[in-house]
Amino acid sequence: MASIFLLLIMFLALASLVATIWAAYDIATKPFVKEGDKVLWLIIVLLLGGIGPIIYLTQRKNLLAEYAQPKYDHDDVLDLNAPRPQVRERGNASGEDDYLV
Repeated sequence: MASIFLLLIMFLALASLVATIWAAYDIATKPFVKEGDKVLWLIIVLLLGGIGPIIYLTQRKNLLAEYAQPKYDHDDVLDLNAPRPQVRERGNASGEDDYLV
């Protein structure tokens, strides 16, 4: 029984080491939205051991530049001086609705 427990502890330690190395490599190679966050997350991952990579993995999409939403300039999207589409009034000359004829 003790050998199974020891084997489980060794497996968890190895998984923690692999996750820490992977997270540190990912932090070092991927572009972040804010470059100052790289150093902070590298410290968090290395100091917190097994839980650090888990925290990084849950926050990864919020941190990396490849997942960042593009920022649109609303002035370009909404041009108030643009010509409006021509709209034909509904109904014929006698005032009847010809939509369901």
